[in-house]
Amino acid sequence: MREAFPSETVTLVAVTGWGQPKDRVLAAESGFNHHLTKPADVDQFRALLETEMHR
Repeated sequence: MREAFPSETVTLVAVTGWGQPKDRVLAAESGFNHHLTKPADVDQFRALLETEMHR
């Protein structure tokens, strides 16, 4: 995504069933800004969206 749209500010969120610390590290190394483990908490996701919208 970042390579396809280099001039855009893109926030990537990994939503996955894998939630161990190593999985979070791999997501970050892959370019994700945030990592949520399924089932993602709706309030946490909403707060994340609010924070990103005000950047």
